[in-house]
Amino acid sequence: MNKLLRFGKIAKGGMAIAAAFISGLANGLFGGGAGTLVVPSLKIFRGLDQKEAHATAISVVLPLSVFSTVYYTLSGNASWSYFLPVGSGVVIGGALGALLLAKVPKKVLTLVFYLVMIYAGVRMIAL
Repeated sequence: MNKLLRFGKIAKGGMAIAAAFISGLANGLFGGGAGTLVVPSLKIFRGLDQKEAHATAISVVLPLSVFSTVYYTLSGNASWSYFLPVGSGVVIGGALGALLLAKVPKKVLTLVFYLVMIYAGVRMIAL
């Protein structure tokens, strides 16, 4: 029985690493979206609650975004004319979202997160 539990933990850890790899791959290919994969992965494979998963996902995505920014800039694919207006909105929205995360009930956060994911999926299909 002890070996079976140990195998389960190893398998779950392997799935978490695979999910992290796929999240990074998606972020690199699509310019974003890792958080939508990291949040459920952290909940399923690591047992984090919704708020912990969101906060951790942001922390995990930061180094990935820095690497992608450097790579896309060096390859000439970044459009810096949009940096200030879009970046300002993202920073202000991110700060507000971080403050709201502490106040929003977990069930509401979960519902809104999945509704946004469904909406995004429908929009992608409609394009």
